[in-house]
This record gives sequence, structure tokens and C-alpha cells, in this order.
Amino acid sequence: MKPILILFLSYFIVLDTASQVDSSYMKEKRGVEKNKKSSRLIVFFKENFDSTIIYSSSEPNYFIVSKEKDNVYFFTYLNPIKKNVLGRHYPGELALWLLKENSKFGNTEPDTNRYFLPFVTKINKQVKWKELQQNGIWQIEDYRSENSDRTDDGGMVSFFLITKTEVKHFEYYSIGDWNDSDKKNKVTKSVLKSNLLFKEIFK
Repeated sequence: MKPILILFLSYFIVLDTASQVDSSYMKEKRGVEKNKKSSRLIVFFKENFDSTIIYSSSEPNYFIVSKEKDNVYFFTYLNPIKKNVLGRHYPGELALWLLKENSKFGNTEPDTNRYFLPFVTKINKQVKWKELQQNGIWQIEDYRSENSDRTDDGGMVSFFLITKTEVKHFEYYSIGDWNDSDKKNKVTKSVLKSNLLFKEIFK
């Protein structure tokens, strides 16, 4: 069998495996508010920080802002293999290695592992934490626009709100398709502002 055909078949085998794992993980994490088991990363923040906000536009890639006493911390939990490098031709077995590493990330339960790192920035952490509070992030709740469906084509974002006593998880679909009526809602205003703020912090 020719090497390029082997690589082609391997590509779809790895992607199918990752897809199955991702589907299973998504079912678990959507049940956080229903008292189902949280990932070890969620438990870590619940046990070690006073309050934590986790933002994602592509789970389980997370951007994290936490506070413990008077200190604010930034963290990331990210797949080092970016989507735009997959499916390309590389010499040797590099392409297959990239696919395997990508699948490995999808198979790994979020935790304080090699994908988890502090995020170093010159941004004033206290100021950004205050801005998130002013955005009303802790008051957000479920919202479903008539113009959105359960896809991320128009921009899906999710938030975990974690304290010592509880974990709340909210998903918002197709936020890029929200119309003027949607944007007048206090929940959507907070979601849109917080979405932009997280992108500013972790750019």
C-alpha cells in the first residue's frame, strides 16, 4: 500500500476516534449542572480557588480567570496542535504524529496536565477581573435565540462559573447570528461583552 494512501486512511481513523471521544466528553460536561461528575480540572479550581470563570469557544480548549483571596490568575488549557496544520502533507511520519497528538488531546480528561499552563501577560489582572464582574458574568443564565441552533457555525461560546460551593455551565449557540432584539437582553449583553473581554485578555 502506498505511503500516501496509508496516511489518508490513518487520518480518517484518528479523526473518527477523536470524534467519538469528543462526543462522549461533551455529554458528560453538559451534565455538570445536573450533579454529574465534573472533570478533574473543574474540581481542581473548585477546591483551590475562591471563584473561577472558564471561557471556551472550542471545548475543551479553555481560557481561565481565577481568584484566590486578593490574587487573580490567568491560565490556559489548550490543544497544542492547531486545526490548520492537520490534513497537510509533511515529510516522513510527521503528519501521522500530528494526528495522533491531536487525538491524544481529545482522549485526555481536562486536568492539571501538560496542556494546562499559567498565562503570563502584562495586563492588569485586577482590572480585568473587575470588568468581568461589571459585565454581570455571574448573573448569566440560559438563553436561546430564535435565530440560533445547536451548532457552532455562527460562533458558540460556553462559560463555567465555579465557586467553592457550586459549578454552573452555560452554552450559547450562534452568537454571531444574534439580532438587535437578542442583544437587548441582559444575558446576551453580558455574554457578548465577556466574550470580547476574554479575547482581549488572551490574545
